[in-house]
Amino acid sequence: MGPSKVLIHLGLTATLLGPGRILSGQATPAPETGQSFRAIFEQYRNGSADAAVEEFSHWDAERVEREAALLPDTRDLKSQAALALLFTEAGMKNERFGLAVRTVVLAPNDRRDLEEWRRLPWPPGDIERQKDVLLGPWSNIRRIMSLSDFDIYSRTALRLIREIVRDGRKQHDTALLDFCRSWYVVAGSFVSPFHPATGHMPIRRAALVDFGDHPDVLLLVGAYSYGADAKQITLRRVLALDPLLVEARVRLGDLLRRLGRRDEASRELERAVQDAHAARNVEMEYLSRLLIGRVLEDARRVKEAEASYTMAVDLNPRWEAAHLALGSLLMGAGDWEQGSTHGRVALELSTSSRLDPDPWYLYPRAQSWQVSARIRSMRMAVQP
Repeated sequence: MGPSKVLIHLGLTATLLGPGRILSGQATPAPETGQSFRAIFEQYRNGSADAAVEEFSHWDAERVEREAALLPDTRDLKSQAALALLFTEAGMKNERFGLAVRTVVLAPNDRRDLEEWRRLPWPPGDIERQKDVLLGPWSNIRRIMSLSDFDIYSRTALRLIREIVRDGRKQHDTALLDFCRSWYVVAGSFVSPFHPATGHMPIRRAALVDFGDHPDVLLLVGAYSYGADAKQITLRRVLALDPLLVEARVRLGDLLRRLGRRDEASRELERAVQDAHAARNVEMEYLSRLLIGRVLEDARRVKEAEASYTMAVDLNPRWEAAHLALGSLLMGAGDWEQGSTHGRVALELSTSSRLDPDPWYLYPRAQSWQVSARIRSMRMAVQP
């Protein structure tokens, strides 16, 4: 296979190994069992949570609607939080979480009567300037969906979370409020913002209403904001609140790179490398090195770009995107032998199975690198 075909093959492989493919595999159909929802819920909280999620994920939507509800003796806030998390994990497992069951397209001058998550007042202060960050300007063709238009998993979980936030604030329950904020990060990270018929809008809209000026939530919003100006304003607000939230700096540097502001991008990304290294955050250091290499490559500073890509490779030689970037750069510079070598390594890695997916393919989904740790912590928080 010639060098150009190697790169084409690598590009196709990278596309096939996109974030959706890595974050969640296809659910395997399983025969329905007679296990009751009470038994599944008890198993989730007191036994094998993974087994309970697996079992519940195979229920069809009609059975979920009919049988999956809190029983009268389990209506405390912690039980409601456990139920929300179980619905969330099961919906992610079967890949239905956040999908619309129907869509509505606005006719000219039409405004649909939306549910309470769109009508809530916004918090005061900076966030007031960001009312349209999630949805963008009104359009006659933009799909507008109310909560009832979504799958049973995301719909139920979001409604429970909204209730827990309201009641948790009344009871000054900071642990449950932390749980709810983590839920927004997990759910907002999982639901793709790139598909027009998904639930990212209501989830992120509600996240802003409930936790409008928390850096974790604003980072989630800033990653998917409508337009470059909104992204930049939101990400800078995140860094003003928490200068060491390194993913926000990486994303700001990447945004500035895309806007052609190379010097500013380089400064932000170099700072991100330092902060990530100090925090031993290998994923963010790797992404920063890749993006610095891209800035240098755009400026045709080939040797410096090569050094940056090489440092990314050295951080974890089993992550293929750095090999692919380095190989492409070297081949473009005429070093076919070394370029092809890195290309072959990238191809071999892309087809191997491993537990540490390349952060580059997780990067389109904000904070996805910490979702597993958050879910583990959230499970512990809702144990009886």
